[in-house]
Amino acid sequence: MKNNVITTFNPFFDFFLSSDKKDYAHSMDTDIIEYNDRYEMKINLPNVEKENIKLKLEDGYLKVEASFDEKTEEEKKYIYRERKYGSFARSYYVGDEVKYDHINAKLDKGVLTLTIKKTEPVKEEPQYINID
Repeated sequence: MKNNVITTFNPFFDFFLSSDKKDYAHSMDTDIIEYNDRYEMKINLPNVEKENIKLKLEDGYLKVEASFDEKTEEEKKYIYRERKYGSFARSYYVGDEVKYDHINAKLDKGVLTLTIKKTEPVKEEPQYINID
């Protein structure tokens, strides 16, 4: 099994997925599965079109931003409304060793699946300093 900076659940998914916890954070319910060579994340994004999803990898965090608007053809007077609309985001700490080309994304039936390849930690050789 590969040794990886992401070997345990906690470092990879800090605070089960550090979140821009707005009211819509629950709309991004997430499952995370670990395999020998990769992690797989399944994120619920019902009613969100592919064009309205942005994935950004920066400083060790993978940020998922999604938005959807209700299409209205006429004015409506809601009596009761539970379905959410608008935009929301959630950040997942994946570590500095994960690069954008280690991540594959697919949207199918309202579920965004992210496959994140495990990486070997970079082992730096010690640097010796000469004394004058």
